[in-house]
Amino acid sequence: MQNLLRILAGTPRCVAGPALRTEFGQSSTEMKAWKRIFNFCAWLPIAVDDTHGGFTHLVLQDNHISPRRKRLSARLTSLGFSSPSGIAILKPESLTEVKMCLARLDFASTTSRARRTCSGLALGIPPSEGIPSYCYNISSEHLRKALTRARTNSLPSAILTGRFQGTPFSMRLCSCQSGALETIDHTFLSCLLWDEERARFVAPALAELNIPSQPWAISILLADIHPGISLQMARFAAAVIKKKEQNDSSRTEPLNN
Repeated sequence: MQNLLRILAGTPRCVAGPALRTEFGQSSTEMKAWKRIFNFCAWLPIAVDDTHGGFTHLVLQDNHISPRRKRLSARLTSLGFSSPSGIAILKPESLTEVKMCLARLDFASTTSRARRTCSGLALGIPPSEGIPSYCYNISSEHLRKALTRARTNSLPSAILTGRFQGTPFSMRLCSCQSGALETIDHTFLSCLLWDEERARFVAPALAELNIPSQPWAISILLADIHPGISLQMARFAAAVIKKKEQNDSSRTEPLNN
């Protein structure tokens, strides 16, 4: 699933699966599998009551404790439910509570693993509870992808390149010659190379939100709290990506010739 999300979002491989699931409010494949299993466990007693004849009722009468039943019992116990006999004990009325417990555990596990550099949590952006609204409000695919890269802290930069090349963090400096690290807040808020784009897209957003141009402002600008501001941030991010790609291609042209 994470490869599909990465393709749809247009993010580089440094954005890990948990970060992508956090960005798009998606549960893990493991959780979805357990939900299907518990759906079946809750459906089975109903099916037995509704079935006349056949062999369905024998499933609940089977006393054999298989490895699969042991895993199911252990999983229910980990969720706080007493499970002496595995599949036979899950009542349909307990299904909602079981799913809620699963969702809480999955959310905690995902967010704890999504705090690497290339993630929204690293920027202070809260996890999405579902598909973020900018995915619906921004009609342009390349602008949506640009905003996703900004929100996952994966815009092209010396910080990102340095991770792959093994450059010490303190040497991942911006090419604006200011001596500053090329972090996303530097790019959006103070880099001299983007003064024109900043004046068009970022400055009006800061004025509308009535917040200063400080590093912590990046988490508010990218929080997707207003469709117009999200669109402006997407346009700024797209401009950064386009110019970075043009610069990279111009540097490689002599090598190709």
